[in-house]
Amino acid sequence: MPQTLLSLAGLLIVTLLSFSQQQANLRSQQEAVRAEMQQMAIGVAKQSMEVVRARAFDDKSVSGNPSVSDLTQPGNFPTGKDCRAFGGSDPCDAIEDFHEMVPATDSVSIPGGSFAFEVDIEVHYVDTDMNRTNSRTGRKEVTIRVQDGPGLDTDPRLNEPITFTEVLGYV
Repeated sequence: MPQTLLSLAGLLIVTLLSFSQQQANLRSQQEAVRAEMQQMAIGVAKQSMEVVRARAFDDKSVSGNPSVSDLTQPGNFPTGKDCRAFGGSDPCDAIEDFHEMVPATDSVSIPGGSFAFEVDIEVHYVDTDMNRTNSRTGRKEVTIRVQDGPGLDTDPRLNEPITFTEVLGYV
């Protein structure tokens, strides 16, 4: 009888060690997937920034060279546009047109499938110290947040959105 109990205890210990090893492997794989998702999200954010950067600095500068004091007031930035550059119908020909636009969905294809990412953009004027301001300046801060869509387990794989910020200047 004691030998049977010792055998069962030994079997239990081996099973627990095996289970622990499997859990460690699973965590390692999940972390690798999360790192890959972060890299893809960073790529989507950079690509989205290129789309914004290619536009005119301001609605008033689309067809001319206004002075900084003639640029669009910060409180007058449009919101809720569905920008054509992200699959919508609005032209969005100036940087502030992307401010709080309809969140866009961008897909990244890899062998074996694709991943969807939601893109949110905010635009604000910044002063010479790069602090947000309610005054018109020759600099706009563009903040892009990218979050992956739900996976098989219905939770996003990224713990928090990837945030990419760049300040664009008026030339």
